[in-house]
Amino acid sequence: MLQTICNDIGKIMLEGCANAGRMMLLFTDTLKRISKADGKETVRQMAKLGADSLPIVMMTILFTGMVFSVQTAKEFVRFGASSSVGGIVAIAMGRELVPVLTGVVVAGRIGAAIAAEIGTMKVTEQIDALKVMATNPTTYLVVPRFLAIVLMMPVLIVFANTIGNIGGWLVSHYYAGISTFTYINSIKMFAEPFDMVGGMLKSAVFGGIIAIVACYKGLGAKQGAEGVGIATTGSVVLSIVLIFLGCMAENPTVTVFGVFLLLSLKGTEGKKASNYLRRAGALASCRPIRVRHIALSENATLSEAISYSGGGKYTVITALDGDMRETGRLDSGCLNELAAMYGCDKKIREVLPFIDRV
Repeated sequence: MLQTICNDIGKIMLEGCANAGRMMLLFTDTLKRISKADGKETVRQMAKLGADSLPIVMMTILFTGMVFSVQTAKEFVRFGASSSVGGIVAIAMGRELVPVLTGVVVAGRIGAAIAAEIGTMKVTEQIDALKVMATNPTTYLVVPRFLAIVLMMPVLIVFANTIGNIGGWLVSHYYAGISTFTYINSIKMFAEPFDMVGGMLKSAVFGGIIAIVACYKGLGAKQGAEGVGIATTGSVVLSIVLIFLGCMAENPTVTVFGVFLLLSLKGTEGKKASNYLRRAGALASCRPIRVRHIALSENATLSEAISYSGGGKYTVITALDGDMRETGRLDSGCLNELAAMYGCDKKIREVLPFIDRV
């Protein structure tokens, strides 16, 4: 009994490793043939796989932004942190929610379509006909679709981020009563360009995963309509699983990808790849210092400012008057010094003229 279970587990593990190796070989073969891509076919696939996916992606992200804002806006207003809602929504959408949900939607719509199309070609022996005509299936079928998805995913992310933040604003403004100025100003203070650019780069990786998995499943479809259905279902499931795994373990994913890539390359190509991976790892490990921005009323005391800063070394406190206009800024590094000189009960507006003396 135990031996049978171990044998079954071993077969599953070996089959999984074999599939992973074949997918990496298809990926490296695709990269080698990118220069031979057909421009017209690539543009046609970009319109078919990217532009046609825009309505469903925007509808999904719009409601995601609205739901996320519903869950956060009221609570933030209750605790006096309404000036943080816009930034929280923008950062959460830009970094994680938009890339992941867009990847899931594209995997369900585009991944299934590619797997079904190529799988049908496989079972009707059209792939064999391409080989007879001395046409490489990877160059003719895989490369245009790979390029199309990788190039169009960041474009979809730009539109999705915009509509997602609009959805968050709609709920925050009309449901929680947060003004438009407060919402937009919060995005300016908290969000950074890297939050959006990072999501775009992540989406390009997800697009590559979807394209390779869908093409691999289609090329490996078994004979008959049932085989095409199994390949299509397997493509969607595996793509979504890999997207979530890639999102949960970003740097380990890069490491595993590099190991497979180095194992699949030989000679000078392997040396070049290892150099590129070392540089990529060095860049990935250099995370920029994030400066936190906190907006407080100018009537708040120094003790309140210290508690809101949380003792953070890199915190900038912006003082706002009753009309939500900026009247000055405090560096968290000087808060304790100001409190020692003027007392913890001193208001921010009372010490702003003396900041230069500290």
